[in-house]
Amino acid sequence: GRTNVTDFFLTIRDLMSWLCIMLEGGEATRRQRWWREKGRMTRAQFTEMMDAHDYYCSESRANIVRWCVAFAVTFKMYIRMAADGYINEAITPATKWALE
Repeated sequence: GRTNVTDFFLTIRDLMSWLCIMLEGGEATRRQRWWREKGRMTRAQFTEMMDAHDYYCSESRANIVRWCVAFAVTFKMYIRMAADGYINEAITPATKWALE
């Protein structure tokens, strides 16, 4: 029960982290990632260097986080509904309010 649910949420977190790390981005992101070799940048330099790839990756990372949160919330709602509806054979008003 609980261990499987915990593992499920940990898997979602790992997937989200892996996907966000694997998006390479543009030149500004590469330079920020490998700053030891190329030197540190200020925020103004980073913003100036950003290209279309950096913007696309930033938007993609935000979408990945949104989808993972939506997936986790949907799973939690399903588990709540299944626990009350199937096990107890009735959904309490408090659970119904939480689902809505």
